[in-house]
This record gives sequence, C-alpha cells and structure tokens, in this order.
Amino acid sequence: MERYEAYKDSGIKWVRQIPVSWEEGALAHFADILGSGATPSTDNELYYDGDISWLQVRDLGKGRVATASRAITDKALEDFSVIRVYRAPFLAIAMYASIGSVSFVEQDSAVNQAICAIASGSMDLRYL
Repeated sequence: MERYEAYKDSGIKWVRQIPVSWEEGALAHFADILGSGATPSTDNELYYDGDISWLQVRDLGKGRVATASRAITDKALEDFSVIRVYRAPFLAIAMYASIGSVSFVEQDSAVNQAICAIASGSMDLRYL
C-alpha cells in the first residue's frame, strides 16, 4: 500500500488515521452524481429487451459489473422520467435488498429504484 508523508486522526475508531491531504465530509459534497432509478412496468414488453443496460440488485456484489442481466428500451426512458443512464464508471450500491452490495460499473447503465448510483470526476471511486 502506498505510504503518505503525513497522517491525521480520522475521528473514526476503526479507520484510525488517514492521509493529511484527504478531505472528510458528506458523500453528497464529493459526488458529482448521486441518484437512483426505477423499474418500468413489467407488463409492458415495449420497455424491455432493448439496448440500454439496466442494473438490478442481483447484478451487484461481484466487484465489477461489465454487463447487466437485463436491458431496457428508449421507450422506457421516455415514459419514466426518473430513469436515467449513468455514464461509466460509477459505483452502484444496493439500498434495500442485499443492503450494502457494491459494484464498480464499467458500462453506461440505468438502475432500478433499489440501487444508488454514485459518480465523481474528482474522487477516486475505488476508495469510496
């Protein structure tokens, strides 16, 4: 592991010290994008089997996600304003089922409502 010139107390017992150059604060202050998504109606076949990668909790927890198990269509994006495509790379964290499952997503993807997507151009997501 890389050694830093100087360290400071993190204020967190199990973390102990962090490099002096690291900033502390709420995630919302460091993330450029912090959001979620939705599940298009499964009764409408026009929303599925498209070209847009769509992550579900079952896709997470494998370290890295290169391909989602399902895909949605442009029609789903048009009809559900809460669904957006997050540009890779980003972190996907399960918020409900399998709480805490995390994956580094390597493909532009939409997510369902049980996933929090976090992206940052200034923060190294590997350390989040």
